[in-house]
Amino acid sequence: MIINLIGSFAIGILVGGQMDTAWFNSWGKYLLVTGVPGGFTTYSAFAVETVQLFTEGRLVPALVYSVGTAVGCVVAAWLGLWLGRGLAS
Repeated sequence: MIINLIGSFAIGILVGGQMDTAWFNSWGKYLLVTGVPGGFTTYSAFAVETVQLFTEGRLVPALVYSVGTAVGCVVAAWLGLWLGRGLAS
C-alpha cells in the first residue's frame, strides 16, 4: 500500500510539473509515468494481497486495504499534481 501511495504521488508530481512541455507530451510521459514510477507501483501485488485477505476470511482488513489503497492513491496523485503544478509555476 505504501509503495502504491508513494508511486501515485511521484507520478502526480511528474505529470503536474511537466504536463505543459512538448517533450513530456510527445515521449516523456511514457518513460516517466509508465516506465520508472509505473514499474515501482504494483497493482498486481495489490490485487493478490487483497484476494489473499479475502480467501483467509479476513474481510474487514481486505476491504480496508482495497478501499484505502484506491482512495489513498487517488488522493496522493491529486496532491502530487497540485504540488507539481505549483513547482512548475
